Amino acid sequence: MRLIYIVIVTTIILAAVVIALVFIARPAEAVAPSPSIEATGWRA
Repeated sequence: MRLIYIVIVTTIILAAVVIALVFIARPAEAVAPSPSIEATGWRA
C-alpha cells in the first residue's frame, strides 16, 4: 500500500510543477485579457 501512496503523491507533485510552469510561461494577458491583445491582433 505504501508504494501506491508514493506514486499518488509523486503524480500530484509532478502535476503541480507542470501547472506552475504553464502559468509562468503564459503572459498575464492569458489570465486577464488586456487591450494589448487586440492591438497586436494576436488570438489565443
